[in-house]
Amino acid sequence: MVGAGIIGNILSVVGVVICNKYITEIDGFKYMIFLSFLHFTVTAIGTRILLYIGVYTYKPVVSINYLPVLWVSLGSLLSVAFMNLNLSHNNVGFYQLSKLACIPTTLFIQLIAYQERVSSVKVIYCTVMNCTVVNCTVVNCNVLFCTVL
Repeated sequence: MVGAGIIGNILSVVGVVICNKYITEIDGFKYMIFLSFLHFTVTAIGTRILLYIGVYTYKPVVSINYLPVLWVSLGSLLSVAFMNLNLSHNNVGFYQLSKLACIPTTLFIQLIAYQERVSSVKVIYCTVMNCTVVNCTVVNCNVLFCTVL
């Protein structure tokens, strides 16, 4: 079941990126924030259907304080909206590289805002990943080569 979920996730993410790029380049669709709204609406309906048919169970938020959940939700919404804008103005390779660059940026923000430190293994991973992103950006290689690195 987990393998099917992973494969389904990869196929849906790749499919959404290809469809988004197609409708912006070929069809000339320019309303990326509205497109993000449509993505979240379809996702909400899809998750309700999966919940209804028993693929997973509902897990209520235990905390009385909903503010942390609100901040994460807002961050996710803005992230998707800006990534869709990024995709509409850039090629898929740059879009993928900028998504990768968000990981160390998020870790840095957590360090500054919440004084949360990460392990040395994660720092090494982010360093290697950043070097790869810089290399791919400077060399301007295609997406398939960059994803292998």
